Amino acid sequence: HTRAHTHTHTPTDWQSHGLASHDGNDYSMQPPRAGAMLCVIALHTARAAPNSSCAPPRAGAPWACPVCGDRLALSGRSWACVMGHSYDVAREGYVNLTRGGRLASAATPGDGAAAYAARRAVFAAGLYDEVQAAAAAAVAAAARRWGEERGGGAVPTVLDAGCGEGAYTAAVAAALPPAATVLGIDISRDAVRLAARAHGARASFAVASSFAAPLADASLAAALVAFAPVPWAELARVLDGGGASVVVVRPGPDHLDGFKAAIYGAAATPRALPPPPAAARVRKRLELPGELAASLLAMTPYAWRASEAATAAVAADGVDTWLDVVVETVPRGVVVRGRG
Repeated sequence: HTRAHTHTHTPTDWQSHGLASHDGNDYSMQPPRAGAMLCVIALHTARAAPNSSCAPPRAGAPWACPVCGDRLALSGRSWACVMGHSYDVAREGYVNLTRGGRLASAATPGDGAAAYAARRAVFAAGLYDEVQAAAAAAVAAAARRWGEERGGGAVPTVLDAGCGEGAYTAAVAAALPPAATVLGIDISRDAVRLAARAHGARASFAVASSFAAPLADASLAAALVAFAPVPWAELARVLDGGGASVVVVRPGPDHLDGFKAAIYGAAATPRALPPPPAAARVRKRLELPGELAASLLAMTPYAWRASEAATAAVAADGVDTWLDVVVETVPRGVVVRGRG
């Protein structure tokens, strides 16, 4: 049994925080603030229905060759460019577009299958529903602004950079018109395989680094980066100049404070700070039973740092904690000015 009490704050000023990403590293996700737009938050969005069978590749995906940069075209079960570089489509429907090509399973970077299985359990329990809805609403609003800049009729392409197992990608796809092209990339083959199996009917997935995206210049109406390092320079390249934006989802100052207390032994003082300008803050109290608390721990940086005793205590006793997340929209102009 899980109880949640949700608070969504309206935009106003606060002090920036450099916070932890889900991959176990600390990143500063703050771009320059000038010119940022207001992110409109919606608390509920339809979930994309999982695809239980292996999806065929989606021919409309605007992938670019990671070797020469030319546009890839789908022929049968392979993507190929005019220079003859070819990339086979996996059985699940995704394609590996890393510059190094195929990697042995033990050498595959990114989070492993166990971490992504934990993420799916947490998402299936609905703990991040409001966060995914806020992110999807922000991306949909950014795509609409891009379309308005184009004078109507333009079909947006959006990217989930660091898509993981595809939960945020699916939420974005459900919030966009059916004609929109939705892409997801992640450096973890395990994650992309899960994403393609579950959501390949509505989005196209590739194994690739967000810092070397297999996309042409100015090809995106919007991008989403959720709990991952933000590749500002690469986003400045692939976002279209006319009204495109990036939506960044990052931890707030009280995010998972109960886990901090369980692992480090120091109780945190909640800080009910408002979100920064041009952002929304989703904040809710969670009372987690042991099994669900263990799954949430497994998908956070704290899993790398927790002792065996602390991990066992979380699984046995559960955790009471804040879920505290900021969803921020940053226009491409700000991304470009802040690059480097």
